[in-house]
Amino acid sequence: VRFSWQQAEDLVGKLFEKKGYSITVGVPTADGGTKRQGDFGIDVEAKNGKEYLGIQVKHWSMDVGFEDVAKTLGVAQKFNKVIIVSTKSGFTSQALQHAEKNPYLIELWDSNKFKNELRQHVISSTNIEKSKGALPKDTKNES
Repeated sequence: VRFSWQQAEDLVGKLFEKKGYSITVGVPTADGGTKRQGDFGIDVEAKNGKEYLGIQVKHWSMDVGFEDVAKTLGVAQKFNKVIIVSTKSGFTSQALQHAEKNPYLIELWDSNKFKNELRQHVISSTNIEKSKGALPKDTKNES
């Protein structure tokens, strides 16, 4: 299934909404709206009680690198944790190593983790069957 970066952000927002969070896609503007570009690295804000997550959505076919992880971590001060979701790929080894040094501050979701979360919280098994394999049948053993 092909979708735009805006649809990817909306889908991540929907996922966290289904997980019980109140969400904002984009960043608030002075007039009470939201904007999606110039968001300083955070595409979705998710709140659940005291937990406040900043989520960066990368809808790229290439792996997300160290610089993007470091930049997102740098704007994360107001959040309890930052999650970077790579909807179409994964992360470079340098990016993974950087995240491992900051496990309480940042979490990296590759495309398999993202698909598993969607399967668990958003998509019913009948919808997966109807999608003719847009998501792999089962990747529970992959991380």
